Amino acid sequence: MPLFTAAERQFVEAVGRLGHCNPFTAERIACERLALGREFDETKADWNVRFEDERAHPNLVRVLQRSDALLERARATIERRPGDLGAEFPLYEGLLLTTVYHRHRHALDELIHTPQRNRGGSRPAKVYQALAADANRYLCFGDRRLPLAEPLPHLFAGFFQIRRAFE
Repeated sequence: MPLFTAAERQFVEAVGRLGHCNPFTAERIACERLALGREFDETKADWNVRFEDERAHPNLVRVLQRSDALLERARATIERRPGDLGAEFPLYEGLLLTTVYHRHRHALDELIHTPQRNRGGSRPAKVYQALAADANRYLCFGDRRLPLAEPLPHLFAGFFQIRRAFE
């Protein structure tokens, strides 16, 4: 049983591209447009160059709601069928990275806005631990760990740098 239907696959491929493209280019918006199809809202579609519009932009909200639902369903399928994901692993990985990044972007923003001297050593660690726990929920199935579980500290650092770039 595949993780995604043909229609879902097109959405998941577009979401995966979102996670790998430069977030400040027109490619970002083209990926959102491809993912959402007729649901894409042209109003201030270039939210990616207007940071203040990011938090509640309807396209981003729609992409993330659908991504959350598909990620949960795919996780349940993997849990029931613990075999090799094969060709679908890159799709699952792209969906996971994009979804987890967006779930934790506000906590990363808080770290960026808190001066280093006021952060305390435990604040960045707590943000990382929350992100890692969230990601591991989709990467660890009993004794089985998907390959993306290993580089989580590096991914966290990359997510932090992306958020700094928005500043």
